[in-house]
Amino acid sequence: MACKGAEKINEKIEPQMVESLEGLWGIFAEYIKIQWEQFVYFFEEKLIEPLKEEGWKVVRTKERQCGLVDGNQTRKIHLRYRVLQKGGKSISPLLECLNIEKRRRYTAQARLHGCIEAILCATYSQAAHLTGVSRMSLWNWMQELAQALPVNSVKAYSGRSETLNCESDRFFLAIWGEETKQPVHLGIIYTGKEIIGNNGNRPYRQLENKRWILEFGDLFSARFEGEIHSRMARDTIAFYSSDQGEPTEKRAPHVIFTETFHDYFHLERSKKRGEGIPEEEWEKAIAYRGYFGSCESNVKVAKNRLARRTWSLNGLRNFLWVMSYVRNGFEPLCYYYPESSIEPPKGVNQRIHQVSLPLSVQNGIFHAKSDEWTKNRAIDSGFVS
Repeated sequence: MACKGAEKINEKIEPQMVESLEGLWGIFAEYIKIQWEQFVYFFEEKLIEPLKEEGWKVVRTKERQCGLVDGNQTRKIHLRYRVLQKGGKSISPLLECLNIEKRRRYTAQARLHGCIEAILCATYSQAAHLTGVSRMSLWNWMQELAQALPVNSVKAYSGRSETLNCESDRFFLAIWGEETKQPVHLGIIYTGKEIIGNNGNRPYRQLENKRWILEFGDLFSARFEGEIHSRMARDTIAFYSSDQGEPTEKRAPHVIFTETFHDYFHLERSKKRGEGIPEEEWEKAIAYRGYFGSCESNVKVAKNRLARRTWSLNGLRNFLWVMSYVRNGFEPLCYYYPESSIEPPKGVNQRIHQVSLPLSVQNGIFHAKSDEWTKNRAIDSGFVS
């Protein structure tokens, strides 16, 4: 049995007047509009029914438009709602039930969706074209979301990972008011690599428990160390690889790593230029070629979105915070500051995780996640500093 809305729209259907699919879709859209208004009315009626029994009275009916997420697009809908009053107090049950904020033209989900599209697209203009939201609105939402992200401070060595792999790299962006391009640092942290397929004769690996840290200026060390300390215990076997060959004292000065590496590609380029490279670093880079250097592909992702334009300082910093937040599965980054660290218990060797092993042994630890070698066996082997 057809509903009342269908009966009304049925009276307007004249096949001889419909000349295209667009025309038929227009009639269907009108039918949907009628059904939507009826559905909202009955939904609201059930909300206010118990309130009427408590003495609340309907004083007026209001209308507004609101943007919501519909699939991958932002759609604006018309909404009619009732205002109730009791003892001088007014409420709008429908708006409160649907978490629609006053003076907000879009829902919180729509604003978050707009920020995600602004990150995934090449420009704000492209994101505005896809979402149907203005560029300025997307920019404002990005600033609001960045300022609303919580600040999580962690203490030193508060994690539980047995192994931890850390990498960092940087690239340069143009900033308003600066004569030269400024560095943006990118760090990734993961617990290992899992083979999920093959690319010809080469295995295709995916990083496990990956965290993405993208920051501008001196704040990178606080964020990078925060993510490391949130996963690292005092006996964790931790590796650090720098694509730019920067020392750990510059990027993670308050973390003691088991071993450090330089990326093979950058060392080879430096060698061709005739720059002096310690033989030990070259041997390690060759031994671990292909198992570090994951930061390079992540830098390309960041540069494809951020390069070829000039940023304001605050606009860039907020964008980097939101980009890290989205890339990390909507989990905010941790911070670490030296003054927030805890003092180690007396009599405990703070450097117990600093293991000096031959490359062949370290290679077995790094590659085989199911390997029987553990931190305790590493200590018992005698290769402990």
